[in-house]
Amino acid sequence: LYSIIMPRAATGSSATKRAHNEDALPEGKTRDKKAFQSKLEKEKSEQADGLEFEDPVEDEFEKEEIIDGDASDAEMAAEEEDAAAAGGTAVYRPGVDKVEEGEELVLGDPTMYTMLHRAEVEWPCLSFDTIQDNLGASRKKYPMTCYVVAGTQADTAKNNKIVVMKWSHMYKTNKDGDDEEEEEDDDEDEQADVDAKMDFRMIKHENGCINRIRMMPSPPGMAGGSSSQIAATWCEDGTVSMWNIASQLASLDGRGVAETKPLLYTMKKHATEGYGMAWNPHSVGQFASADCDGNMYLWNPCEGGWEQSKLPKSHQGSIEDIMWKKAGTGAATTMATAGVDGTIRLWDMEGYSAKPGLTIMAHDTDVNVISWNPEVGDLLLSGADDGSFKVWDVRNTGHGPMANFKWHRDAVTSVDWYPYDETLLAVASADNTVSLWDMSVEADDDEVQGGQHLEGEEDYPAQMMFLHQGQTGVKEVKFHPQLPGVMVTTALDGFNVFKTCNID
Repeated sequence: LYSIIMPRAATGSSATKRAHNEDALPEGKTRDKKAFQSKLEKEKSEQADGLEFEDPVEDEFEKEEIIDGDASDAEMAAEEEDAAAAGGTAVYRPGVDKVEEGEELVLGDPTMYTMLHRAEVEWPCLSFDTIQDNLGASRKKYPMTCYVVAGTQADTAKNNKIVVMKWSHMYKTNKDGDDEEEEEDDDEDEQADVDAKMDFRMIKHENGCINRIRMMPSPPGMAGGSSSQIAATWCEDGTVSMWNIASQLASLDGRGVAETKPLLYTMKKHATEGYGMAWNPHSVGQFASADCDGNMYLWNPCEGGWEQSKLPKSHQGSIEDIMWKKAGTGAATTMATAGVDGTIRLWDMEGYSAKPGLTIMAHDTDVNVISWNPEVGDLLLSGADDGSFKVWDVRNTGHGPMANFKWHRDAVTSVDWYPYDETLLAVASADNTVSLWDMSVEADDDEVQGGQHLEGEEDYPAQMMFLHQGQTGVKEVKFHPQLPGVMVTTALDGFNVFKTCNID
């Protein structure tokens, strides 16, 4: 497993700690979170006054400048020749550089990760979700514990399973830091070499591969409640099912025996399989599902299960993702959908009816995934089949995206905002990488030109903080909502759970 840490001016471990003030940042970069927030507020105010919009964060996001990872073969060959002629070390660029005979790829310094653990189950999992627990919010103390649910992609339908997991004894893997708590805790020092532990319970899912799995969230302030023990699955056979995994979770904690038949409800109204599904975090039990034909249903809880109402068809082709707005005006009744037609649709879900509203011509290719910002409610993140991702302010889509990065060299498969900092986000790609970005960072051209840099650094945008590699076919990435800085990924070769050294 290897990784690249940003900022790009940082070449030693002493320069890798992410700072929250401009003076402490490496040369060539500035981070102004207050400016980011004030410009968003300025845009909101101007919209209310009916004034013409300006670029709300023009210093951070230049709409005219698209970061493009594509380069001609001739350009790449020339760069490699220059590096070879110089006889120096070059920065490895995934999808661009090849490790030739006689060359060595230097693996990432393990101190880049505060914590890094790996887990595998019998079959690859296309999808997973974190499970809210009652161990406390914003937990930073090691060893860490978390609960995860995933769905398999087995060789035959009958071998598929829902996997409910408890990952515990997750100690720091970077022992070179100066964490005061670690110094004060002798027990932690003594046990830091103990292997992380994975306990799991399996639920048979014999009707096919699980395309997507999502946990019902608990209402704010009720983490670990009964509603956070229901999982929804999208199956390749076209069914959407609800499962009560409470007994599996209790069994993982040594409280009772797991039930063998936890199925609550199955819906068979979709004529084909799908991927789009989401719970409304503001209304317990409200849910939406969408299939590859572009059909979507709104689910509302009722006695004995759920009742579904079919929504107006709005996308041309498959609806790839659904996301309910998390914060801000209209959060409880606003939903976004992403389609293979390159558009994002916003929906007004007031009451039991639903009306498609704003259409965003988002990408030139399939829009695979979307994510609402949990703090700045009107920011929407999208990822596409061409490897690009964009940040939209849905109050002002006519001026284009606030940010447009085309860096990944294959389809974007997952995106997520960091719940503890509204400017940080993660992007997973089919190019086998996961990138971490800070939208409040900008490059200072004068300082960048004056510094010393390795060959190939120019291919890494100033906003990129970290590049995680070493997995094959990364399908999803999520920040854990109760463990600040901790990220979880699933890929064809298993799970990674990690925390980088430059994120709080």
